[in-house]
Amino acid sequence: HAWALKESQRYGEKWRKKWAQEYALKRILDELPAILSQYACPVDAGLFPTWDSFLEQFLAQGGVIEGCPPSESVTPLAVDLLIEPTGAISVLSMADQIHSAPYRVWGASIPQTSVDPA
Repeated sequence: HAWALKESQRYGEKWRKKWAQEYALKRILDELPAILSQYACPVDAGLFPTWDSFLEQFLAQGGVIEGCPPSESVTPLAVDLLIEPTGAISVLSMADQIHSAPYRVWGASIPQTSVDPA
């Protein structure tokens, strides 16, 4: 969102502080349910025919929501992160996904080589 970029520019270096991001985070969390209900689509329509049916199970059991921009030129990458209870985040692995159909991962090429990780 352009407003989030403006917000980060307004704070400059202070943007790294959690307190500076609070308004943007709140606004994103407020907007996210409507955006997901409009654009999200479960991959397996036989298992979850609607977003609401997926969301009900997701909220009850947890799971993964994977997203990507609509583009033919985006390389499907997978990044596995470990988020500790303390909030510390570590990158465990990165891979190039090999798809058999849209959103259907057949396998992965590890380590990923399509994007420079630097």
